[in-house]
Amino acid sequence: MIGSCHAGPCHSTDSTSRISGAAPSVGASARLLGSVGTSALFALLVPPLCLSACGRGGAPSSAASNIADVQGRGYKRMVSLAPNLTEMVFDAGGGGLLVARTQFCDHPPEVLSLPVVSGGVNPDLESILEFKPDLVLSLQFSAAALPVEKLRDAGISVYWTRVETAQDVIRTVRELGELAGTTGAAEEKALALEKEVEHLAKWSSDAKVLMVHGHRPIVCAGEGSWGNEMLKLAGFRNALAGSSARYPALDMEQILDAAPRLVVDTDFTDSGNDLDTFWGQFAAPGSPRPFDVVFISDSILLRPGPRMVHAALLLRERLREALAPPEAGMRPASGRR
Repeated sequence: MIGSCHAGPCHSTDSTSRISGAAPSVGASARLLGSVGTSALFALLVPPLCLSACGRGGAPSSAASNIADVQGRGYKRMVSLAPNLTEMVFDAGGGGLLVARTQFCDHPPEVLSLPVVSGGVNPDLESILEFKPDLVLSLQFSAAALPVEKLRDAGISVYWTRVETAQDVIRTVRELGELAGTTGAAEEKALALEKEVEHLAKWSSDAKVLMVHGHRPIVCAGEGSWGNEMLKLAGFRNALAGSSARYPALDMEQILDAAPRLVVDTDFTDSGNDLDTFWGQFAAPGSPRPFDVVFISDSILLRPGPRMVHAALLLRERLREALAPPEAGMRPASGRR
């Protein structure tokens, strides 16, 4: 569902540097996790939130992936533990090697016929072993929670990768093609993505945009987050560019200090009336809110994968619509459309 709430003139002072960018506490991350209503937020956004609060473990943060440790072994049976990796395996030409997925893997449609590994965000070891894979695909932040030694003892390799930017997506497509033995198809897809990303960069706007992922607390996309990357791909400025945390939890004063022209709200766990009330608190009595709000609930926006260009174009279209002046005789919407 996509809609917009329009408001009056925005702040003109650039106060982003005054935002400390503090990460949510462990308790705040847990509350956000409990409120999440979509599989994409739960599976792809919440783990990074928890790790930004709790610290990273396991896989070395300086490495993009462990491809050098697992390449050249002729894999035949793969289990994917992340929706975006599932999409990338298919786009790299190796979808036929997948034997199991997580409950959050829902694209492409043919993946829905695959059995599901139990355990949700924390996959169960016994469930993985049931599918007799020779390779498990994982994101870097979740690899630390896997019983890697036990998997290795069972003859199962674990490939992990960091996917935080468009270039990470393109690199991962190539690496998955290498692991699947489909380098030709993977290279074709990677080159196509590179051209599409290059084309996106030909348009840009000076408008500052704040992307919000949760309301209680108000968790936003900071520097280094996928939301930040989506705003860059769409051609807009992140109101929290330069923040010290990837997913800072902000209060009302900090949001007003950031002076966004637009807010993108990706949290649809509240009802329409609740959302109107929530964003209404940012308007002083008798005055319009200093920014417009665009609601986007499409999970593609939060999934770092090969559909990122489509997601960026969707985001660009909705933000440009919100920036355009209303037609004569038309009143701005006050809630979802």
